[in-house]
Amino acid sequence: MACKGLLLFLFFAQSSAAAYLELRNEIEHYSGHYHGESNTMPFLMFSFEPISDSPLWVEGFLSYNRRYGDSHRQNDFGRHDLYLGYPFDFGKLKLFPMAGFRYEDYRSHKKSTEYRFFPQFDYWLSDSTRIRMLGFVAPMNVKDLNRKPDPDFRFDNFDYYGDYRHELEFGLEHKLPSHNAFRVSFYSEVLKMGDVTGSSEKLRNEGQLRVIYMQQYEHYTFKPWVRVGLYRIKKNAIKQQKDEIRHRVGFDFINKFAENTEFISRFYFQQEDKQTWKGKYIDHKNRTFVRLGVRRYF
Repeated sequence: MACKGLLLFLFFAQSSAAAYLELRNEIEHYSGHYHGESNTMPFLMFSFEPISDSPLWVEGFLSYNRRYGDSHRQNDFGRHDLYLGYPFDFGKLKLFPMAGFRYEDYRSHKKSTEYRFFPQFDYWLSDSTRIRMLGFVAPMNVKDLNRKPDPDFRFDNFDYYGDYRHELEFGLEHKLPSHNAFRVSFYSEVLKMGDVTGSSEKLRNEGQLRVIYMQQYEHYTFKPWVRVGLYRIKKNAIKQQKDEIRHRVGFDFINKFAENTEFISRFYFQQEDKQTWKGKYIDHKNRTFVRLGVRRYF
């Protein structure tokens, strides 16, 4: 699959007005007894405009997640994304919707397809201030272990389910006289899982306050940011719930070290509360995240 994606990119990039290819790796490290969930995820990313004199663009992601603490590798999975986007300019209102899919295939035979639509736009209130809408909504088709109570439970008993996910961010961005900028936004993430019974998670509803400062220099960009958890409610099928809120603080750093090449990086620390279904505090789940990559423009 990765070879096919790379060949597709190379074929269109030769005649594309704008294209890039990015190689990167992401590492998530968990501390304490959550260390077994630590993982690494290499990416191949690409984007190009397949039609000359048209702003239509294609972008895709090919990646593989490898969990360190899983000797049987049943939680390893491949991920493939492919999207089409087209911008529309209506003066102060700029639309840049995308549509496509994300497909995940686990070694345990679980599979998931998200049919994503990105209703994204900018609305300029002035030359320096805009309202931004980012993110996606996605009905999902999931092949998962049977979610119904089964006294003869087996790890090869799979069924198909219709789930739903969205990740949406709505905020205000302002450019400063120094050409730097900041954005304040509200982020909503919802995951609804169908046909869940018993004490298994059925609904996840999260809200965050996000603040980012974007500092531009001649050859590099520095973006410190913070994501403050407001709530992260999880509910099960027997109407129990818990609030496993999480907070993140980190920064993005981009360095243009050659004419058409950039170094891409992200670092952050996350703290997540863990609770029982009765809402009793257990402990903190701490994550350290590192992303390193190189992007080449064509």
